[in-house]
Order: sequence, then C-alpha cells, then structure tokens
Amino acid sequence: MTPRRPTLLVVDDEPSMRTLLQTFAQKEGFDVVAAGDGCQTLEWLRPGLADVAIVDLRMPQVDGLEVLAAIRATDSGCQVILMTGDPSVDSAVQAVKAGALDYLSKPFDANRLRGLLAGVRDELDRRHAVLTSETALARRLEFCGMIARSAVMQELFAMIRRVAAHARTVLVSGETGTGKELVASSLHRVGPRASRRLVTVNCSAIVEPLFESEVFGHVRGAFTGAATDKAGLFEAANGGTLVLDEVGELALPMQAKLLRTLETWRRK
Repeated sequence: MTPRRPTLLVVDDEPSMRTLLQTFAQKEGFDVVAAGDGCQTLEWLRPGLADVAIVDLRMPQVDGLEVLAAIRATDSGCQVILMTGDPSVDSAVQAVKAGALDYLSKPFDANRLRGLLAGVRDELDRRHAVLTSETALARRLEFCGMIARSAVMQELFAMIRRVAAHARTVLVSGETGTGKELVASSLHRVGPRASRRLVTVNCSAIVEPLFESEVFGHVRGAFTGAATDKAGLFEAANGGTLVLDEVGELALPMQAKLLRTLETWRRK
C-alpha cells in the first residue's frame, strides 16, 4: 500500500498569500486545496478534505477561529495552523486553546512552516505504516470473517476445517454474542457444500405450527402421520446448509420431533 500525497487546505482572503502557500506546500510534497474566505470553506468542508489546513485568522464574515472550530467538528484528524498579519499573545493563546496545531505570523517563517508540514507528513506516514501492519496481520489471522490470534480460537478454526469436510449435522453451542452464526457460516464456506445455499432459521422468532410446517416440510409425515407436498426449508437447503439458530428456544416436544427428523434425514 503506497502512501498517498497529503493534502493541505489554504484559507486566506489574500490571493497572493494563497498562491505563495500553494507553491511552498507543493514543493514540500503536498497537494493543495485553496479557499478565498471562511464562507467558502464552510461550504466545502467534509471529512477527509484535507490532512492539514493553514487558515488566516482575520477574514470578513467568518474568521479563522470559526473555521478552526468547524474543521475540528467535521474532521478531528485534520490539523489546523492559524496565521495572521497582526499577531498578539492573546490571539495565539486563544488559537492553541481552540485546538490549533500552531500559530504563525505574516510574513511566515519558511523554516518553521516547513518543520510543521514535515511533522504532519511524518505523522501521516506513521499512521499509514501502522495501518498497513495491522491490515497484514488481520489477513493472516482472518478465517471466514473471524479474526483472532489466541491459541483457543486458532484451535477452533482448525476444528472447523476438520469437521466441515465430513460432518452432516453439527451442534454449535455457546453464550449469546460469542459468534455461533459465524461458526455455522464458516462450516458451510469451507465444506463441500460451499457452492450451494445457506439457509438460516431463527427458531426463537417463529411460532411452533409455522416452524413445523416451514422447517420440516415434506418429511412432516415422519412424526405426524400427515402427508404434505410442501417442500419446506429442508428441501430449500437440500444440497446446501440449513442453520437452525437458537434451537434450544424450541419447546421440548418440538426438539424431540426435530431430533427424529434429523436422524431420518441423515440416513438418506
């Protein structure tokens, strides 16, 4: 992943200053977006517009402090350098308190500004390096949408690979929120039925008569003695995988019927 060129937003109502800052920043390796006043900047603002901004403090209608506040509210990752031709200790303190990276006076000190821009660029490079490293690590630790580095989870991934190739019926147990559906999905994805359908039924959200009709379908006669030509989800998932989520929420008599149906299905 190649680092992109950072972007500088220049906000100043003096065209000559905008041109000077644009030329300077481009030589320092920045792309530049320029706005002629605070109002225009507020219209343009969006997350990711710029990595750093140089904003004139004294502008008509919307001044630099207002622009600074808007930038910090819209994109907290964008650093802001305030600049003014009428510097004072009070305004510098106010700027820093408002969240400015630094406060420069006009005409600006080229070496100081170069150092500030270099610091921003170095910080972006560090973020990029960390992101690249974390992305590469996540790829190595990812398994069917699950990411883990612990020995227990790696053993679970290995077990899924072993079981998926052979088992026709699998019971996945665990507390709510521990990822049982992800495990069920991964069993489907790495098994021989991966190219077929994955059908999931939430057993806790379906009433018993409808569950019996929709899930058992044409094998309903196996435990009721009533024939039906309704296909049901067993047939809908035929050749693929049927996931019965929260099966423990079913009434006990229905669980017994389901067990007998599964045993019948496994012998097919």
